[in-house]
Amino acid sequence: MNSDDLLLYLYEIEKLMLLIQENIRQKTNLSPMEAKLLNQMRKNNKVGHASDLAKRNNVTTAAIMHCLYDLEANGLVIKSVNETDNRRKTYTLTETGLKQATLVAKSFKEGLSNYLASLGEDKEAFARILQKTINFLEEKKNA
Repeated sequence: MNSDDLLLYLYEIEKLMLLIQENIRQKTNLSPMEAKLLNQMRKNNKVGHASDLAKRNNVTTAAIMHCLYDLEANGLVIKSVNETDNRRKTYTLTETGLKQATLVAKSFKEGLSNYLASLGEDKEAFARILQKTINFLEEKKNA
């Protein structure tokens, strides 16, 4: 395999993620980033901060703030301001937001489980390759 082949494979993997995201959009009416933020907050004790979420998703804080504003307007998160530093805002999932985040997580798991099932015995080799990829990225990040 060469880098051109790998690029084509990665495009195909992207299609898999887009299929899963479209399924989530149909169930929840959330954008892919909104769904991702809700799920990340669910996994982080139901809270998030714009700057932390921006770093985690490799996007600007402004982009995250836009999504959080929409999530708040739709009653999925509540914003609270830090008493000692009014620039620091905490976003907490509402009960409805938690239900949506749980549905998002379930939908991702279902879509990925279907894909993993299709890999059959190659699933373990795929997991090893993904772990090597993660290790490679961590090394580059820390270099």
